[in-house]
Amino acid sequence: MNVKYQSVKDVSRNALDKIGYQKFVHMVADAVQDVYGNQPHIVTMNTDKDYDWSLETGEVLSPNPMGLNDYQDRH
Repeated sequence: MNVKYQSVKDVSRNALDKIGYQKFVHMVADAVQDVYGNQPHIVTMNTDKDYDWSLETGEVLSPNPMGLNDYQDRH
């Protein structure tokens, strides 16, 4: 399993508010598509709001990993 983060620098909530969180989510999805193509993957976001993950091969999970061992085969 590989864990990848969207940025090597910390991204502040203030910066995301300026960009637009949904726009940022779409930009990350585009980057994931470029690197992994249509491979199944999981996504988690540090937010209490629901945002649209646009890749059909991805599944958005809660940031709380308790009991989620079924996803060990995903990137």
